[in-house]
Amino acid sequence: MSPSNAIPADRVPARRPVRPDDLARLRIASDPRLSPDGRLVSFTVQVVAPRHDGYRHAIWVVPTDGSEPARQLTIGARHDRHPRFSPDSRTLAFLSDRRLLVEDEPGAPKSEKDREDGNQVHLLSLDGGEARRLTDLPRGVESLAWSPDGRRMVVLTASAGAGTTASVFWSGWRITSATWNRSSRTFPT
Repeated sequence: MSPSNAIPADRVPARRPVRPDDLARLRIASDPRLSPDGRLVSFTVQVVAPRHDGYRHAIWVVPTDGSEPARQLTIGARHDRHPRFSPDSRTLAFLSDRRLLVEDEPGAPKSEKDREDGNQVHLLSLDGGEARRLTDLPRGVESLAWSPDGRRMVVLTASAGAGTTASVFWSGWRITSATWNRSSRTFPT
């Protein structure tokens, strides 16, 4: 006896086997982060970039109340990832290697493999506008965190030595000072 809601066998759509090009349509969400005010969730979406033999990552947000569909915040031409909300929930900091694609830097190595400064911190106002690069560290940035007051950020970088953290202070969108601390992963006092 079959359940009353079962589809008759002659009406089941034919299934085809999975093909390699199906992988190019997969979208993988990761690194979800809730905004401090609880209104938004940010996350990274990874897609296959078959022409480039790799992956691309973009940052998306979605309201927690389900009032709107998820929307893409960054273009994801490269690897935009690790989104972190500011304490006031108005700015999103994230890591990106977009400078290798969009910034014309005379004298810089032409090959990505010859560069160590790819991943830098970018800030994006959730009120609109373009993301701006905040850091310019010689060996890039591996991780970041906001201070509770939102006026400082700590970044993990190998620029001044292995396992080094930097506390970055800024006014508006410009860095005003950076303090290096090799032994601690907290903000220098």
